[in-house]
This record gives sequence, structure tokens and C-alpha cells, in this order.
Amino acid sequence: MRKPERPTGTPAKLQISPSKASFQALRDKVRTLGKQARGTTPARLSATLNPVLRGWANSQRYVICGATFAKLDTCVWQRVYRWAKRRQSDKTGRWITDRYFPPHQGETWRFTDPTTGQQLIRVRAAVRPQRSLKVKGAANPFDRAWAVYFQHRDREVALRASSPFRAKLLQHQHGRCPGCGQVIQVEEEVELHHRDGNHQNHHWGNLVLLHPTCHRQDHSAPEPTSVSSRPSRGVGQA
Repeated sequence: MRKPERPTGTPAKLQISPSKASFQALRDKVRTLGKQARGTTPARLSATLNPVLRGWANSQRYVICGATFAKLDTCVWQRVYRWAKRRQSDKTGRWITDRYFPPHQGETWRFTDPTTGQQLIRVRAAVRPQRSLKVKGAANPFDRAWAVYFQHRDREVALRASSPFRAKLLQHQHGRCPGCGQVIQVEEEVELHHRDGNHQNHHWGNLVLLHPTCHRQDHSAPEPTSVSSRPSRGVGQA
């Protein structure tokens, strides 16, 4: 927290950023979780770190946090690269890069599970800094009369805190998950779903954001069986 003086003589503006103690505590926790994840799969490592990183970033997104988020991404990358190097100690750096950090469209050095494709979030891209959206003084979350107001507010908060790509998809979906119909909260994890099953088709009409559970249910749903043209027994017989 600081309040720098302005040379023009205008009143100084209070600037708040994440504290060094909070950032150091998060780094220590990531280091501890990385050591405890020795021998586990990359998907398990991502599933362990993602909630911790997203939770801390969501609590800090209302202050000046852009530079801190970038620094955190660098620290996390160094930690997961060290984890991959220890896991594949007999492999070269190029082999480790090709396996655990494959290039994706528009980004590089993204930690990815080579089996499931699950990725470790980048805090600076996943959580956008935003101004706090005030709640009306008379609003009561336990009163059904205010249910529409809070649903609209949840959608606005999710749009403000999302990346441009995620925000555009949420606008097309009216802020709801097509699988369960619930409003997608800002802190909720979502997965990108391709309607036609073609992961190379990135047309906007083919993409949708789903809750992980809804995504799994969509893929596990049985395909509709086609009606056979073969006549049933006894049909056509004299």
C-alpha cells in the first residue's frame, strides 16, 4: 500500500498491491505442493495447483496485481519445470519441453498433461484485474425478490473478470452453462467443448463453455441409435 506524491500538486491516489508476505506464503505453498506431488501424474499436479492459484488470484484481483500475477506465473513455471525435470531425469530439456510444454495456438510454455490434455492455468490470463462491483444496500441474497438482481450481478462479475475469449463465449451463452442451466460463477472452473467433436474447428458457433461435470456427462451420453430399415419379424409375410 502506497500513496505517491504527484508533481502537479493534485491529491495523491492510494495504490494497493498484494503484500510481499502473502505472495511469499503462496510461493512456499506451491513449492510444498510440488514436492508432495513427486511421482504423481501431470494431471494430478495441475488439479492440485489450479484451485490454489485461482483462489489466491481471485482474492487479489481487486487491487493493482498485474505485475504480481506475471511474477507468479514465472515462479510457477520454474517450479513445474523442475518437477518435470526430476520426473524425467534421464531426458533432455528438448524432450521435456515437447512432452510437457507443447506449443498451442497463441501461447507457448503451457504445462500440459500429455495424456488427458489438462493444463495448468496462467494466473495473468485466467484472472483479470477488475474493480469491485458494489452491491445495492437494500439487496438481500436470501430474498427471492432479489434473485434476478444477483444472477445479473454474477454474470457481470464473471464477464469483467474473464479473458476476452472467455467473456465472448459467456455472452453467447448468456452467462449460463448449457448443460445444467446454472450461472457460471467467476471462480468456477470451466472446460471448452466442441459441439461437433472436431477439436480443430474453432468457429464461435462450435465452441461452448461447460462445467467439468457437464462436460463429462456430454461426452459420456449414449449416441442416438439409428432406426434400422430391416423389417421386423412377421412384417410382409402372408
